[in-house]
Amino acid sequence: MGNIRGYENDSLIIGRFQPLHKGHMEVIRKVSRESDHVTIGIGSAQYSHTKENPFTAGERYSMIAETLKAEGIKNCYIVPVEDLNRYSIWVSQVVSMCPKFTRVYSNNPYTRRLFAEAGFEVRDSPLYNRSEYSGTEVRRRIKSGENWSTLVPEAVAEIIDEIDGVERIKQLGGEQENGI
Repeated sequence: MGNIRGYENDSLIIGRFQPLHKGHMEVIRKVSRESDHVTIGIGSAQYSHTKENPFTAGERYSMIAETLKAEGIKNCYIVPVEDLNRYSIWVSQVVSMCPKFTRVYSNNPYTRRLFAEAGFEVRDSPLYNRSEYSGTEVRRRIKSGENWSTLVPEAVAEIIDEIDGVERIKQLGGEQENGI
């Protein structure tokens, strides 16, 4: 296949974004400066209302879209990506759901290996103050009533408030890992 509209400088970032936090945004800013186009894959899109995945794919989409809009980042696409738990075909599923890309940014060992084996250039996602900027830490702070809104972009805090996400996370806090 020939070069389709110059996608050789297009990248993919996959994350769960539960929720989008300032560390994610540092990665998105960096990758969007290095790439013509960036696809942001909302991983585990089929999960919501669980302790580890409290927000729906649509809510996460809104968090990302509103933050990109507020920051003036215009070279990104947002695509929900479901888990298959069949690693041999997962990369081809992701490719079929996304605009063309040649580079993948991820720190997840499975994601890195699968995309590398499929011939993609794989780069580390830079980590920014990981002890604070992680979805796990944001959710922990929400659950324990600590200040969490300084860890996320303003648009994300507003959406979490609008959907009563704080109460959702507090209610889901005691739930078993395997879901409902």
